[in-house]
Amino acid sequence: MAGSVLAPPTRAPSAPPERPAAPPLVSVAPPLVRWGRHLATAGLCGLAAFALFAILSGRLDPRLLERATFDVWFQADLTRVFEDMTQRWVGHARTSHHPAFPLLAYAPTYALRTVLGLEPALAARLVVASVGALWTVLLFLSLRLMGLNLAGSLLFTAAGATSASALAWFTVPETFPFGSLAIAFGVFTVAAGARRLRRGEWDVLASAAMLATTKTNWVIGMVASLARHGWRAVPRIAINAFALVVVLWSVQDWIFPDTTWFLARGRSETAAILPSDALGFLGVARSLFVHTLVFPAIAVIDFPNVGEWPLLLTQRAGIGSAGLLGLLASLAWMALLVLGVVHGLRSPRHRRLTVFLLLALLSQLVLHAVFGDETFLYSAHFLPLLVVLAALATRGPRPRLVLALAALALVAGGINNLTQFSRAAGFLDAWAPYHHSLRAAMEERPGDDWQRPESDRFSATEMLDGAWYGPGGSAYPVAGTFGITVWVRDPVTGARIASSNDVPLEQVREASFGPELLPRGWEVTTPWYRARWEAVGPRDLTLDLEPTDAPLELVVRGSAPRDAGPLRSLEVVGDTLILNERWRLAPVDGPVHLGVESPGWQEAPGSLRRVEDPGGWAYARIPLGTGARHVRVWDAEGRGPVGRVLAWIPERH
Repeated sequence: MAGSVLAPPTRAPSAPPERPAAPPLVSVAPPLVRWGRHLATAGLCGLAAFALFAILSGRLDPRLLERATFDVWFQADLTRVFEDMTQRWVGHARTSHHPAFPLLAYAPTYALRTVLGLEPALAARLVVASVGALWTVLLFLSLRLMGLNLAGSLLFTAAGATSASALAWFTVPETFPFGSLAIAFGVFTVAAGARRLRRGEWDVLASAAMLATTKTNWVIGMVASLARHGWRAVPRIAINAFALVVVLWSVQDWIFPDTTWFLARGRSETAAILPSDALGFLGVARSLFVHTLVFPAIAVIDFPNVGEWPLLLTQRAGIGSAGLLGLLASLAWMALLVLGVVHGLRSPRHRRLTVFLLLALLSQLVLHAVFGDETFLYSAHFLPLLVVLAALATRGPRPRLVLALAALALVAGGINNLTQFSRAAGFLDAWAPYHHSLRAAMEERPGDDWQRPESDRFSATEMLDGAWYGPGGSAYPVAGTFGITVWVRDPVTGARIASSNDVPLEQVREASFGPELLPRGWEVTTPWYRARWEAVGPRDLTLDLEPTDAPLELVVRGSAPRDAGPLRSLEVVGDTLILNERWRLAPVDGPVHLGVESPGWQEAPGSLRRVEDPGGWAYARIPLGTGARHVRVWDAEGRGPVGRVLAWIPERH
């Protein structure tokens, strides 16, 4: 066209050459045709976990399975559960809380004993280690289903398998490994999603497994059904799961002669509600979110009414209190959990899984804020939820940083946890001088002044802090603490002529006073004295004692009408006797004879103002004369924790 000017052709600027993409740290889940390799990897993880748990369980003292060590291992009922796993004819009363546990645990243990000829303890160890191996397999597969690549899945699986909870509970006969496995299966179904596992039978099986192992975990099963299928499907799945557990329980009831219907309510559950030793909501949350993953310092605690040994407990320990490695691992895990919540909720693909994990953890937090005093005892139930929640942190923009934190949690936490586990495993040998066996002492000194078994009188202002009494007026302030006995002396020779432990029952008149269901006290009349015990507050008693004509003596010792606890230290300060560094008895006028029980202790004079005995056989004899006396016995820590810390592992400097 005339007059037009043609512009020279232009070339678009060439784009810089693309760099080859680095392999993603978080990848799309592999197609089903490739899952054989991942199943093989999961199997190898399971074998490694089985070897770890089996070896560590062999390092535990076999005495932990004896009744004398009841509750020593973080308040676990190892003896009872071991009997559930190996004996048909014992009482299986705890099926009220663990509906089908004897059936599920006894069958594989019996198979190992029968087919391989294993000893019961070894068979139980291998069964629990196998449960830990299956748990590890499910954890690895759940992480792969979430989209983590192989390296990330292996890293978080190893961190979970070497966590404090895994080492503590996949090595001992307890119900919690089985409950944790059921929860891990529920996590697996939610991670797989409704598209991969479409059939509702998976949800019924997962929900039934949680109910069958621990009935309070059924809430998590319902939340899993909600996350996968919506609220309309929850009742149908729950009813089917309940029916399946009823069938299992019925079969179990036919095989095991002494089981309890699982909807029955046990007293042990009621007694564990709102205990002071749980240290409130913050103490429970600290244990649930951190101690589950990283062992803190372990407290050695004299806990009343639990057995012959001090207990290993973690509830009072601070975060990272076991050492620098424990602190680093705790900080790493806490960062991972926070990032997991944030990035899991932001990810459309993982939002449903994240909400499920948070609701499940919330249900456990609410439950244990009101139930149980050692939250670590239940930590295996939290463990799969926490590890998967932490792994969701890889959905954020900095997955390499997340994996670096996970590596820190694995290395520092693994070393810390294995070290603390080893220390706990050698506890009975290291603390042998603190063994307090009332039965052994009675066998060694059959002629001593021991309490009679008919000692079931109770008084309290609050049910959990009540005192118990023998028919002659012997008492102890809280179940399993020291005992207080009244002795009668001959006015001429000074020899002991009677004791509240051996007054003939036909010469005793007794009556309670106060409300019938919760008496406030007991009044006892014998030929030598009248004793009136009254609970004036929680862990606070008074004794009004009136002799007839013979002089009386009040004796305090590590022996009581029911399950006596040790008396490891006594000290006289002014007119007050301090017992176990926390209890008080006052007033004590005149001489007080302190010592350690040995031949002749009943008559031995003493001028000591303080005495200690690790074995718990310190005593105090307090002459009262022939006049009426009023004595008060109280816990100086009031409503604080009942247990008394003796030491920490590792030792604090």
